[in-house]
Amino acid sequence: PAYDRMPVWPLILAIGMRIAPNAIDEVVSRLTNVACLALAGIAIGALCRRLGVRPVFCLISGLYVMLSPILISLALNGMSEISFILIVNAGLALAFSGPRYLYPAAVLIGLGSLVRPNFVIVPLLFATLAFLLPSARRALISRATVKRAALALCLTLLPAGIWIDRKSTRLNS
Repeated sequence: PAYDRMPVWPLILAIGMRIAPNAIDEVVSRLTNVACLALAGIAIGALCRRLGVRPVFCLISGLYVMLSPILISLALNGMSEISFILIVNAGLALAFSGPRYLYPAAVLIGLGSLVRPNFVIVPLLFATLAFLLPSARRALISRATVKRAALALCLTLLPAGIWIDRKSTRLNS
């Protein structure tokens, strides 16, 4: 494996190659990305529904993502942004599904940083904003304890932390 690449996109491609082992790599990359784009549209629709949006608008938002010319272009060029959109939005939809899904959602959202490494700072920014904005701070404290929120933040950073540790261990040995 290449240690200079983030691992989730190659893992998703490996699933596509496992499904179609005799297909040309470029075709597998494009079709896997198109499948991820379709799933990302479903995840956006689910997220909208969890946020209380009317079902017809959830459908429209999901279709908009699936049929967006820019995202289709990214998918057909084999870019990892599509899998990033899928993973993060699926995690957000799970997070808004109820308190018992908070921790699995945090880990799923954290996997986003293993697709796009610059995402690793986003959970920290959200936590900072939650404590800086009075209304968000009150909602956080009234809905969940600070301890639970801190654990969710740690779980969000866990996938990137494991990858960084693995990468530094491999480079030092």
